[in-house]
Amino acid sequence: MKPLYMCAMEAFIRAQAQRFASRPALRWCGRSWSYRELDQISDLMAAGLLRFGVGRGSHVGIWAESVPEKVFFFYALQKLGAVAVMVNSRMDQREMLAMLAQTDTHFLAIGRGQPCLEGSSGARQALLESPQLQRVFYLGDRSYLPSGT
Repeated sequence: MKPLYMCAMEAFIRAQAQRFASRPALRWCGRSWSYRELDQISDLMAAGLLRFGVGRGSHVGIWAESVPEKVFFFYALQKLGAVAVMVNSRMDQREMLAMLAQTDTHFLAIGRGQPCLEGSSGARQALLESPQLQRVFYLGDRSYLPSGT
């Protein structure tokens, strides 16, 4: 295998999935996912994201706490050649809208329990009506995955 600095992230993920297939790649709250599962889940997410126009060069914000879906989603973006725009999970509505414009983000993945969206339909509405956002994905919601998964 090439040194990591010479390897595309997609190739690295696949190589690790082959090399360490059943070893834990991710552990969270008593649950673990193997390198094979990480590869398979991120493949499914990548396929679903392609259906919505996410592809090479797309800027996709990830606004979530540290949860497994965030990791899977990040790797799916790497497989597509998309740009992951990691968003501070403590941003308020004003900061978020400014950041979206500054980073040319057209897609946004939102994790469960984002503080500025809880109990504030005005903040949620402002975000959803942001002119540059083409689509919002909710991590934990499987609607962007291919059917049957």
